[in-house]
Amino acid sequence: GRRAVLIIGPTQIDDFSPFSDQHFTCSYVPFSKLFSRSCLIVHAGGIGTTGLVMRSGRPSLVVPHAHDQPDNAARLTRLGIARTIAPRRYTVDRSAKELERLLNQPAYAERAQAIGESLGNDDGAGRAADALEALL
Repeated sequence: GRRAVLIIGPTQIDDFSPFSDQHFTCSYVPFSKLFSRSCLIVHAGGIGTTGLVMRSGRPSLVVPHAHDQPDNAARLTRLGIARTIAPRRYTVDRSAKELERLLNQPAYAERAQAIGESLGNDDGAGRAADALEALL
């Protein structure tokens, strides 16, 4: 009952047919424009995407694959703004249950919104520049 935007690699785009008129498939969309308009985000948990998800104030389902992704997923889960599924345990039924939990338990959205608001007011680059100037 929800619309979905599926972002997949450009080499797979021709192999992927839409599920319905409620689903849009593409190979690129600027996450900074899309996430704030979403009710939740499913992602692998890379640090760049994780930062954008947190700034958007939306809960997420993380399916980490490698490198920093499992740690980032664990941190989001501990913050109460995400659920995590290991790739080897990922099934349609399990993901549907996790998505339902994220959508129907308001605490996830409330915590994510609070974190997004606090990050939205943070001027990290400005504070870093002030710290560097103070050292000089």
